[in-house]
Amino acid sequence: MWLAAGVARGGTVAAGEFLVDPHRLEELARQAPKDWSHKNVEVVLETQVIDGRSGPPRIDEVYTW
Repeated sequence: MWLAAGVARGGTVAAGEFLVDPHRLEELARQAPKDWSHKNVEVVLETQVIDGRSGPPRIDEVYTW
């Protein structure tokens, strides 16, 4: 199960874009531990919001447990 949320509208939009972009998910697979798909994962994203529009999401941190 995936859950995406952000701070305000721009953050939520960026989180949703991250989940539907295969290139972003490939980036996650490169940064996460080898067995990440069998663990709980938290991805902290960052984006820049200008005039109410969010830019592309970037991975800031990846946590697994």
